Amino acid sequence: MNNWAFLSRFLTSRKFPLLLILLGIILRLSNYIYNRSLWVDEAWVANDILTRTFKEIFLNKVNYVGLPAIPPAGFLLIEKSLVNIGGNSEYVLRLFPFLCGSLAVILYWALLKKWTSQITAVMALSLFIFTGSLINYSAQCKQYSGEVMVAIVLYLAAVYFQAKAASTGRVLIFALIGMIGMYISHTAIFILGGIAITQTLFLFNSEERKVRWGYLFTYILWAACFILIYVVYLKVMVDKNTPMGKFCINSTLTHFMPSGGIFSLGGWEWIWKNTLDCFQDPLGVSPILLALSMFLLGAIGIFKIDKRIFLMLVLPMVLMIVASGLRKYPFYGRFLLFLVPAALLFMAQAISMITSRGKIGLVLGVLIFFVLMGEPFKSAISNEISPQGREEMRPIVGFLQKEQFPGDSLYMNNSAQYAYAYYLMYYHFDLSPNIGGYFLDSSENNRISLILRAVSLQNDIFLSTSMYRKKVVLKQGVHRFKKRTWLMLSHLYDLQTGEFIKDCFDDRGKLLLKIKRPGVSLYLYELYEPLT
Repeated sequence: MNNWAFLSRFLTSRKFPLLLILLGIILRLSNYIYNRSLWVDEAWVANDILTRTFKEIFLNKVNYVGLPAIPPAGFLLIEKSLVNIGGNSEYVLRLFPFLCGSLAVILYWALLKKWTSQITAVMALSLFIFTGSLINYSAQCKQYSGEVMVAIVLYLAAVYFQAKAASTGRVLIFALIGMIGMYISHTAIFILGGIAITQTLFLFNSEERKVRWGYLFTYILWAACFILIYVVYLKVMVDKNTPMGKFCINSTLTHFMPSGGIFSLGGWEWIWKNTLDCFQDPLGVSPILLALSMFLLGAIGIFKIDKRIFLMLVLPMVLMIVASGLRKYPFYGRFLLFLVPAALLFMAQAISMITSRGKIGLVLGVLIFFVLMGEPFKSAISNEISPQGREEMRPIVGFLQKEQFPGDSLYMNNSAQYAYAYYLMYYHFDLSPNIGGYFLDSSENNRISLILRAVSLQNDIFLSTSMYRKKVVLKQGVHRFKKRTWLMLSHLYDLQTGEFIKDCFDDRGKLLLKIKRPGVSLYLYELYEPLT
């Protein structure tokens, strides 16, 4: 009995949260230190940072339409500054996301202490530190861990300034925090929108005119800042009439609410399916229906305790769904990472409510907590014991640098070119093989297209730039490959595509060597003379 009392006191003491915070930072630090190669999405961002000047980033002058979406300008400027100071390396590129992820752990606890009870806060923090997506994006050259940190900072700012008497200085600082947040995080507008609507409903009941006008001035500044950011940075990504906008919309088409929205059965089916998917990614909890039940129960609990907190947490979700219905923001995966702190708080609140219902409730609540913790904990520990790279391009390019001969030719699938281009700069690889072309996998007509560069017409291999998945077309044609040819495959959408492309080379040449790393394969062929 004394042991249980000691354990209870320890779990509700100040020391236990500090240990959880330390553990959360260690998990993120370990992931950062492992130093995986940049995968395709990170390479997109890294190449953009390295090839654009500060002025081009600030004015949003894009050098190429290769990015699936442009990260926030503030994020890119911070990254550019760090690269200029520390040099080009994965550690430098991932330093800011790591700091954001670690700081988010500390700030989340600070927010939880202000909003909920100790036991609820401890459970929410426990879920937070083990959530796999939060750990992973803390060690990626992407903006998403920064978006989580910004969301928590904005909530803390709202709580702080809400508790203080209005003054010109405080109003300006609050407005400035919101504007900086929007410059670093695309999703800050959803959080700020939720805060603004909530404060309008509650704080404008105040009899102090100074309070009302002060916050109204803050909202006007936020709106003006958002309009400026939208026109300069965001419009190009959501306008279907621009090349990048068309690419962004088409690449995330299934993650926008279908036409008809909430007024159609398809709209509600879409909301249900995508909501369930969110509990898998980015939350990473299971069973999904149990997690959803806890989310809804916890939301009701928070509503009863403090309607103001409830609205600030729920309204960003509503605004995001509205943006998705307008085809301005995709509803899936990493794009929802900024909502994870709110979702985990709801689930923790539900579990806390259950544990307060006597001995049976205590046992049931503890059981539910450990069930929901199971998948995140398992994923985090597995990643610590056996970390894996996603697409290990760095050793592949290093190998190619040592083994390639002058005059060699290189072909790759389209998605491989971005990480390859980054590591050419990383290794200062000046005498790289001539890139003959890129394979583009297309679902249309079950076709793989070969986009050729200008190369000398020697050693015909393929009939045309469209290779149907039938080997009979691999006869003499107008396109020629060099005798010593490398084939690089990475970030393929399906294994069959890679196998088909490799079979094409196997039929027309002799495989001299191959090297494989997680997510990347490299082959060297000696190609035969063309058929006559």
